[in-house]
Amino acid sequence: MKNLTVKHCVDISNINASNQLIISGSKTGIDAMVKELQMNEKDSRFRGRYLPTKGAFHSHLMKDSAQIINDRWDAIELNNKLSCDLYLNILGGKYDVEMGTIADIMKPQLYSTMNWHQCMVEYMKTADSESQDIDYHFIEIGSKKTVLNKFVSDNYKNTNINVMTINSSKTIDQIQSILK
Repeated sequence: MKNLTVKHCVDISNINASNQLIISGSKTGIDAMVKELQMNEKDSRFRGRYLPTKGAFHSHLMKDSAQIINDRWDAIELNNKLSCDLYLNILGGKYDVEMGTIADIMKPQLYSTMNWHQCMVEYMKTADSESQDIDYHFIEIGSKKTVLNKFVSDNYKNTNINVMTINSSKTIDQIQSILK
């Protein structure tokens, strides 16, 4: 897969599950990669469809746009000494203060692969070993409930996972009140 992404100048933007990837890039590059995959796939397990997005998020095409967001990250003061575990899809797992600041880790998010699957696998290892009485909160930043909400509802139906989406200053206030 990596050879094809390089060849067609597209990126793996999301690894949602062991059998689901999302690629991102130019329409020409995506069309060429999909065509090659369909021709090479012997057992026709490969399926593809376009997702309605406003940009080629989590791809190299967003690198210039990331500077605007990075300036905002620089303006935010975050406490890197957390009282709870923090799992980041950009890491595919648990954050550790030795990795650097949260802001610095988050800066490449707009143009980097999001590894939802590995992040959830790592998280569930911890959740399985802890009390089932604990409520877990996942926060997604985006315009509406999309990937994370569906992923959790499809794969973790019998868990105490609450998915929250930050999409406005009002939702930030609501999430802060829930997490206090």
